[in-house]
This record gives sequence, C-alpha cells and structure tokens, in this order.
Amino acid sequence: MLKIMIVLACLFMTISCGTNNVAKLKYYLLSSPDTSTFKTHKVLTNTNGLRIGNVTTAEYLQRSQLPMLIGTHQVYYASQHLWAQPLTDDIRMALEHALAGLFSESNSADNATLHFHFDHFTATDNAAVICEGHYRVEVENTGPDSAQPRYPFTFTLPLDEDGFEHAISKLNQCISEISQQAHQDFQGTMNHHAKQN
Repeated sequence: MLKIMIVLACLFMTISCGTNNVAKLKYYLLSSPDTSTFKTHKVLTNTNGLRIGNVTTAEYLQRSQLPMLIGTHQVYYASQHLWAQPLTDDIRMALEHALAGLFSESNSADNATLHFHFDHFTATDNAAVICEGHYRVEVENTGPDSAQPRYPFTFTLPLDEDGFEHAISKLNQCISEISQQAHQDFQGTMNHHAKQN
C-alpha cells in the first residue's frame, strides 16, 4: 500500500511539473489595426489607379512559425511563436496601409500594379532584421513589348531589444521603408512612361 501511494505521489508530481513547463503559443500580426499610422491613412484602393498585385515569399517564409536566420545558411523556426495569418496576407495589408499614405488621388497611378517578392523577411542572429527582395511596376496600356522595371530592395535594421515582438515591429518599419522606395521608383517609372507617350 505504501508503494502504491509513493508511485501515485511521484506520478502526480511529474504531471504537475510537466504542465507548468509547457510554453504557451504566441501569435503575431505584422500590422495592427489600432496603430496610429493606420488611423490616419485610408487603405490603398483602386480609386487612385494603383493596385498591389502578387505578394510572394521565399518558400522558407511560408511556414506559420517565425523564422530566424542563423549564420549564412541555417534557419531556426520558433515552435511557440507563430504568424496569426499567412505572411503574404499580412505583408499585403501592411503594404496597402503604408502606400496609401504616400499615394493620393492627385497623383493618379494610371492603372498600375505593384508586384512584390520577399526573399528574406526575418530576424537574424546578428541582432537585426533583414527585408530583401524585389518589386516590379506593371503599367497597363503600355504595349506587349514594354519592359516592366524590377527594383531590388534590401533593408537591414538593428534590433534594440530581445524578442520576436520587437523584431516584428522592426519588420513593420521595413515595410514603411520599402513603401517609400517603391513610391519614388514608381514616380520615376510613371514619368518615363509619360515621356514615351
């Protein structure tokens, strides 16, 4: 009888210790609807002629776990830190909000589409986040032989704090930087097309 009670006590302690050490899952959004920048800018719509087309990512970014680049060739996936929705959807929403603040009704985009691809969009083990990829500008009514300029981007921002929450705020800052670059490149593309017509 004493042996049974000791076994049950050990079993109870093992179960209770095991449940206290289980890490809770944390879900993250790249963009939050209550951020002050989103309150002041309307969402990018087709009314000003500019659309966001395809938003694609490298295959390693398509998992729900948040990745971290370690060294030059290794990827670590955080098992308890997850994207709350597909990353491409989240990036699209952040881009729409950031670009809406840059494009207005007065600078019409003449039915143009911006397509984005992200090769890297992650934290690194060097206390930084990296956003790297390219976008291209597709302008309607330019003819089948018209080239669609492709613009590369690379932004590396230092991390001032530990944790994925801070890394995601820096990734959101990268979206703002990419949007500003896209806006400048877009204006140049539109000026070039206007001169050709």
